[in-house]
Amino acid sequence: MGAKQKKLKQKATKSSTQKQKKTRRSKTKYAALDPKVNLKIRTELLDYDYLSQLNEEELEWLNKFTEEYVHASLNTKNPRKNLHRTKKMRIDCYNRNNSRNRDVLTRNKMLNKLDGVDKLLNVGYDEEEKVHNTIDAKIQINNLKKRKLLT
Repeated sequence: MGAKQKKLKQKATKSSTQKQKKTRRSKTKYAALDPKVNLKIRTELLDYDYLSQLNEEELEWLNKFTEEYVHASLNTKNPRKNLHRTKKMRIDCYNRNNSRNRDVLTRNKMLNKLDGVDKLLNVGYDEEEKVHNTIDAKIQINNLKKRKLLT
């Protein structure tokens, strides 16, 4: 074997044995429970305000459950280690995740493209409420006129 071939072989083994870059998510202990290290689409689903009250065992279980239920990250090599063991439950996890990823409203909310929608929805409700109040007021006026209390 020549010197060039040895160098190429050494480079190939170095690149294959190098560890992957550690991400912030991989450094976090319970990454599935931390909205800061998850996708924006999933942040609404990770609203756990009672995490400080849980012990280590409960946090591990909740992290595993969230990984499976919300993230659809199931152990495919050893399915018996999953909390969602049946085929129907696993398919449900995958379908839920795929639906959430396809949902246009969620994706646009994530991209902050729906700022005015909440205002529009409230205006519609307020307008409807105004109509009902106006009708109620007219009914009350008519009732008073019938009793001859209002001329």
